[in-house]
Amino acid sequence: MKIAEAVRRMGLADTYQDPHWSKAVKVTDNAVAFSTGPTVTDVRQVTVADVLRALFSGAASGGAYGPGMHGAHGRRASWESLAALAGVQETDITAIEEAAGRCGWLFYTSDWHMRVIPPLDVGVTALRPDRRTVAVLSVTDAD
Repeated sequence: MKIAEAVRRMGLADTYQDPHWSKAVKVTDNAVAFSTGPTVTDVRQVTVADVLRALFSGAASGGAYGPGMHGAHGRRASWESLAALAGVQETDITAIEEAAGRCGWLFYTSDWHMRVIPPLDVGVTALRPDRRTVAVLSVTDAD
């Protein structure tokens, strides 16, 4: 399943007016490919807890060779990232959790990911509550 198909199944409109563009944008896999690479594999719907776990893992560990932020700072960074993906500027964890709970969430992999250490290849897509906005986060690690 492709990302555009998955987000349509979750209720995304096929065409929407992007506030940063002067024309309507059609949601297609080619449009998503700019962020994910041309070949997307393994798209699956996930929970907010799954997303927060992936964000914390990356922030706390710092990748294959990075120093990482460890516990408390990693938790803070993961909540800040979750807020950004959900499209809110809240700092209150309860407000972030509520906003994230109104989003639809997908994990994906693509040929953009380097696959040096597969657990460090993360693809997250957030379908925001307006069902017209998608946020994409792609992370990989390379030698």
